[in-house]
Amino acid sequence: IIPLLVRQRAIGAVVFEHRCPNDPADRAESLAAAATIAAGIIAMTTASQDHGRLAEKFADLLGQVKTTRDKLAEAKTLEGVAEMAAGASHELNNPLAVISGRTQLLMDIETDENKVQMLKQISARADEVSQIVHDLMAFARPAAANPVNIGIAEIVDSAVRQAEQEY
Repeated sequence: IIPLLVRQRAIGAVVFEHRCPNDPADRAESLAAAATIAAGIIAMTTASQDHGRLAEKFADLLGQVKTTRDKLAEAKTLEGVAEMAAGASHELNNPLAVISGRTQLLMDIETDENKVQMLKQISARADEVSQIVHDLMAFARPAAANPVNIGIAEIVDSAVRQAEQEY
């Protein structure tokens, strides 16, 4: 029996049966060389498999980084759109209020029915635009926080569990 050693650590053994008549000293030397070569081959194969697993993990991590980067870019884009929507809504709201107010004043004093109908259409369209502005503001406004009561022990336990998983 000859151990298969890799970096002074046994990773297996080779069992030989004595059937050939030759010098025992030569035989031991030949068998030791064969065992060293076999151990090297096994070590290289194991290292190659480990390399493959590490390459797969690395590829997965790269995929996760790309996904995270894409999500971050999307979030920044949405944040920019929301900021633009808030600004546009604010800028549209002021002239829209003037249009609606003047339309109401004109409808109150107008006697010509055709002009009253036109003023009602203007008022209706202004209301539609006002609803669009309202929707834009709702999109730009962050969602309201939903506070929840939680015990300090639960928070500490959760932190400990997360630390155990990471470390």
